[in-house]
Amino acid sequence: MVSLVRTISTNITTDQHALLALKHHITYDPANLLAKNWSTNTSICTWIGVTCGVRHHRVTVLNISFFDLGGTIPPQLGNLSFLQLLDIGNNSFSGSLPDELAQLRRLKLFNLMFNSFHVEIPSWIGSLSKLQHLFLNNNNLVGTIPLSLGNLSSLRVLDLGFNQLSGTIPSSIYQISSLERLDLSYNQLSDSFPSINFNLPSLQDIRFGSNSLAGGLPSDIFNYLPNLKMLHLSDNMFGGPIPSTISKCQKLQILSLSINNFTGYIPKEIGNMTMLKELYLGINKLNEYGSEGIVSVRGDVYSFGILLMETFTRKKPTDNMFEGGMSLKCWVKEAFPNSIPKVADTNLLGGENFTATEDCISSILELAVDCSVDSPERRLDITNVLTTLANIRTRFQKSVASRNDKFSLLGQACLVAVMLV
Repeated sequence: MVSLVRTISTNITTDQHALLALKHHITYDPANLLAKNWSTNTSICTWIGVTCGVRHHRVTVLNISFFDLGGTIPPQLGNLSFLQLLDIGNNSFSGSLPDELAQLRRLKLFNLMFNSFHVEIPSWIGSLSKLQHLFLNNNNLVGTIPLSLGNLSSLRVLDLGFNQLSGTIPSSIYQISSLERLDLSYNQLSDSFPSINFNLPSLQDIRFGSNSLAGGLPSDIFNYLPNLKMLHLSDNMFGGPIPSTISKCQKLQILSLSINNFTGYIPKEIGNMTMLKELYLGINKLNEYGSEGIVSVRGDVYSFGILLMETFTRKKPTDNMFEGGMSLKCWVKEAFPNSIPKVADTNLLGGENFTATEDCISSILELAVDCSVDSPERRLDITNVLTTLANIRTRFQKSVASRNDKFSLLGQACLVAVMLV
């Protein structure tokens, strides 16, 4: 019994020395949080930010996030051998990440986010076999992503975003079957999606935006992402067609592919993705038109506005006349209120009831402009668009009813427009 007490006392002393070493490495503590609370006169288990296990009274949690601290990490911190959660996020720590931290074999959460570490990611992190959450985002980390991170077979969240990482993405990361979130955004990575079978059945969130990633999207990768809810690849150099197989990700809610070099048509299968809430495709080389914005799966209000303009002007946004800053939308907008006949399709203006016809086209093009405003929040709801368009058609039909002209070319065009919603 005496031996056991001595062992526990020794271990607690070891933990105390490790924490005091950290305290001595703090160079900035304006609120004196550690100076006031980390005292040798009290048990370390009562210190602010420290939690001990019930059984062994060893430190299991060190959470000093948002303490507004500055300093460096001492090697003695690796002696907290029972530590399961290490969170020093949202402070101003800098310096190196000591190799001794590799001794934290029980660690499940390692959070260094929002600090000032300007070092390479150490390869020893890959030896923390029980790690489930790794947050290294929003630092100044440099170098490449260590291959050893692929050894973290229990990892659920890997966030390396907002650093200065370069090179390629280790293919082994795509084999971590437990991974739920993978964020490598806002780095300097230059790579392409590998043509391998992903083993990511649990992955819900992929964020690779704002890198220098290139190449096409292999059509088969979407067969292995059944639970994907967010795919953010914007601001890269991806090219080629958008694979129609992306529709196999039926749980996808946010799809962001803007600011790339994608070509071809927007796959019609995207319309079958009933969970999709936001779709960003702007600034590509697609055969569809419209600026980047939030899109409903029931119909892109912006694109529908452009479609109305095309239908009733017989012009396309890609026509040669729309150069030098002029666009189809601007051209139509500038025609209000007195020059609608100049932009309307002349085939729709012929015949009787010129005034009623002009009024109808004017109302439809005004609706089209309202649908295609730049701010998604200011665009009309698709239900209101449908109701307004149906009312315009009804008014036109009533105005020509006395002449038995209900099925004029314009009336049919209105009907087609309503059916397209």
